Amino acid sequence: MKFKPIRRVVTGHNAEGKSVILADDMVEPMTYPVWPSRGVANMWSLEKIPADNSGNPWDDVKSLPSHGGTAFHIMQLPPESELDAMSEEDRKVATTPVIQMAPHFIQRGVQHSYLTHATNTVDYMIVLTGELTYITDEHETVLRPFDTIIQRGTSRTCVNRGTENCLVAVAINSADPLDF
Repeated sequence: MKFKPIRRVVTGHNAEGKSVILADDMVEPMTYPVWPSRGVANMWSLEKIPADNSGNPWDDVKSLPSHGGTAFHIMQLPPESELDAMSEEDRKVATTPVIQMAPHFIQRGVQHSYLTHATNTVDYMIVLTGELTYITDEHETVLRPFDTIIQRGTSRTCVNRGTENCLVAVAINSADPLDF
């Protein structure tokens, strides 16, 4: 199933200081051409904390925050079994290592799969639908709806070994690089 747009409602204030809805729009997710059920919808980002609640910052939403900032997105991870129905050529594209596609992803630790990566962030993740297997260098755990994980710069892989799409909400907070 194709990853559908996600509704975003943005509030703010009018010239009189009254609270208003400034925007009510649909965020089109970025998907893979050969795997349209896999992708991410970048919902919001802030350059720094504390935030500036003036202006229209939704014009330039980033997937990874600048140092001192935050980002919020919704990911959709389809079942890995969908790879079986792809042509060999499409499967090769779909399983390109994510660290080759995103310059802010870091290779650190054990490479469990094409999805393994690390970032210099602290992420708050909550599974909304489906099931997700979260894998670190030495452990793995299954997450189901409303399970959360606090990801702290670790090398990890998120794999959907289930039978339905998995939606995950992620708040990404910049962090200082680990020094080891």
